[in-house]
Amino acid sequence: MTYHKLVFKGTVVTLIVLFIGMLIVDNVMFDAERGLITRGDLELSWAPPSDALFEENQPRIAGYTIHCWNVENQKTVIVDDPEITRYTVEHLWPGTYQCAVSAIQADGSESSLSNAVTRVVH
Repeated sequence: MTYHKLVFKGTVVTLIVLFIGMLIVDNVMFDAERGLITRGDLELSWAPPSDALFEENQPRIAGYTIHCWNVENQKTVIVDDPEITRYTVEHLWPGTYQCAVSAIQADGSESSLSNAVTRVVH
């Protein structure tokens, strides 16, 4: 059993880290084997679908869904403003991620995923 003391705003807290050896506090994780690990952010941008893709009676874009994943983690973010084409996905654990975007139409249906891009979080 390992004991660690951390100070949070002047208060001393004793933590008992058992076999799992991990503690997550907001944007920082303590792993007994690797020490402190900070989560990172990825900035993504995309081009909106062109009007040529829509027929006259088809619903318009209402927003986007951003998908970022790797072997260990997955994060999905809904962007409900069709004018936004740049977004920062926050608080991802370090690693290599695949990210893709899908368009949400006004009727709630969703397009297929865009081509995936690879991004690294340090």
